[in-house]
Amino acid sequence: MFLKKKIIAIIPARKNSKGIKNKNSQKIGNQSLVEICVNTAIRSKYIDQIILSSDSVGILNLISEKKIIKHLRKKNLASDNSQISDVLLDILKEYNGDYIILLQPTSPFRRTIDIDNIIKETIQNRRKSVVSVKQSKNIPDYMYTIDKNKQLKPYRNISKLSTNRQSYKQYFSPNGELYISEIADFKKSKKLINKSTYGYLQKNKISIDIDTIYDLKLARALFKVKDSF
Repeated sequence: MFLKKKIIAIIPARKNSKGIKNKNSQKIGNQSLVEICVNTAIRSKYIDQIILSSDSVGILNLISEKKIIKHLRKKNLASDNSQISDVLLDILKEYNGDYIILLQPTSPFRRTIDIDNIIKETIQNRRKSVVSVKQSKNIPDYMYTIDKNKQLKPYRNISKLSTNRQSYKQYFSPNGELYISEIADFKKSKKLINKSTYGYLQKNKISIDIDTIYDLKLARALFKVKDSF
C-alpha cells in the first residue's frame, strides 16, 4: 500500500502462444518466466495483492507461494484474439482495490525498483494511467511505406528535415514492462493506454519483451552476463 491506496498486481500467463510453445513456462537461468515475474512482484514494498491468472493449472502450480492468488482464466479469455483488458476487467469483478499494475512474464529483466517507482510516481501525482516507455531509435520522420511495386513512399514530408541527429525530436514507445491504472478509471475507459496516460521513462540497461524464439535466446544469453553491464 502507498498513501493508503491498495495496489493489485495482475500477472497474465496463458498456456498457448503463437510464437513460442509454452512461452510463460520457458526458463531463463533456473526459473520460468512466470516465477521470475512473481518473485519480482513479491519484493515490492507497495503491492498489496498479487493475482496470477492462467488457463493452465500447470502454470498456476509453478507457484507455491501461499500469498499469491491463483485465478483460473475462462477459456473464452485465453485465445490468441483475447484482449488483455478483458482479462483484467473479468478479474476485477472479484477483487477490489484502488490501482492495478499489469506485470507480464515476458519482461524478465523488469526491476522491483521500477515497480515501486512507477507506483509512487502515479499516486503522488494523482495520475490515472502510466506506462513504462523507452526512447526509440526509430524516427518516424525518416520512415517509409512501400507500395506493391516495392517503391518507397515517405511516411512524412522529409524535404525540410535536417540531417543533423541533434535536431531530431525524441520519440518513445511502451516497452511492455509496466502498466498501472486507477481501477475506477480503467473500468470506464477499458484501455491501459488512453488520452490521459503518462509515460514512465525506464533507464535500465536491459529491456526485452519476449515474443519470438530469437527474443528468448537473446534473453538467456543476456541473463548470463547481466551483472557485467
